[in-house]
Amino acid sequence: MTYAAGVSTPLDLLPPKDEARKTAIVALLDGEVWDLTRPIPPNVKTVEILDFNHPLGADTFWHSSAHILGQALEFFYREHQVNLSDGPALTDGGFFYDLHIRVC
Repeated sequence: MTYAAGVSTPLDLLPPKDEARKTAIVALLDGEVWDLTRPIPPNVKTVEILDFNHPLGADTFWHSSAHILGQALEFFYREHQVNLSDGPALTDGGFFYDLHIRVC
């Protein structure tokens, strides 16, 4: 694998027209979950691109979706007090957010 340490990203390792670019969610660098657009550090030996069909890909998707939901709730109810509580990805798939909205 050839890459420029600190410059190349996991996504850069895929050819421009590779179908995996459309479905990629996260990368594994030497077994560590890694953002697709984060530069690869020096001395990495293995890079694996994961999609939703891989358990870590699906978990990353659900985890990120929970964060997006939380931001959307804070934005949509910005005129009220929103207290986000618990919002993890679920082990069986999906996600949720417990919250309290104070309507003044």
